[in-house]
Amino acid sequence: MRSMTGFACAQTENGGLSLSLEIKGYNSRFLEISVFLPPQYGEMEAKIRSCIEKVCIRGKVEVYIKIKEKHENISVYINKDAVNAYIKAAKELRPDETLPLSSIFTMQGVVEAQKTDAPSSAAAWELLSEILEKTLCRFDLERRREGDAAKKEIEKNANILRNGAMRITGLLPEVKELIKKNIRERFLDVLANEEDVERKIFAESASLLMKWTIEEEITRLNGHLEAFSQEIEKSSPGKRLEFLCQEINREINTISSKTPLLEVSRAVVDCKEMLENIREQLRNVE
Repeated sequence: MRSMTGFACAQTENGGLSLSLEIKGYNSRFLEISVFLPPQYGEMEAKIRSCIEKVCIRGKVEVYIKIKEKHENISVYINKDAVNAYIKAAKELRPDETLPLSSIFTMQGVVEAQKTDAPSSAAAWELLSEILEKTLCRFDLERRREGDAAKKEIEKNANILRNGAMRITGLLPEVKELIKKNIRERFLDVLANEEDVERKIFAESASLLMKWTIEEEITRLNGHLEAFSQEIEKSSPGKRLEFLCQEINREINTISSKTPLLEVSRAVVDCKEMLENIREQLRNVE
């Protein structure tokens, strides 16, 4: 099991390039990848996304890449036409004064600097690819570590939830007896003076027990809990477990609405509390 949150970083340098890499993971229902790198290396984004997709199934993943040239090769060009134009303009204003060279160099358009032999995207990708895979491995290990902690917490709460389901199952005979008792008392009040009361009570009890019994809900609840136990052992069970939690919640709510027994209501409250704890953990699971 993996968490969707994680962090890993790395730095490297080779030749004329220095590179830093950060990968951050957050919770998200779907896989969202954001890559931040210098514009001149934009063509590498597709390759980076492809590498992320091999590791992550869902979650928000942000990749920050900084690439710097350690020794920039720069050529300086003096625009002589601009220099002559500034000198001519200065003499027209003040013929007796000489325009200092230091002032000329600060004027717009006089000095132009250009980079030469800039590293190619291929060279940058070769350097990045060396550390991207290793950094992704560390990122995945971090997510697995957090996922293992979440799994232990989920399993603990799931065991308590199973115990609650077992308590409800054990109370099933009492539920049936309580329903029969309530039906009998109500019928005796209404039909006290009528003949064949017992037969009518029996027939109506059988009909209402079929409507109000919770045996089917308990069977489905136990089935969902068994499926939950099997699914949690998979590497990326998040979405499936979320669906099973919805089904478990549905059965628990139905049991609560159909059962007047106080002990069942207490067990239902405990089950709902554990289910909410599980759901909280699953919000962070891939």
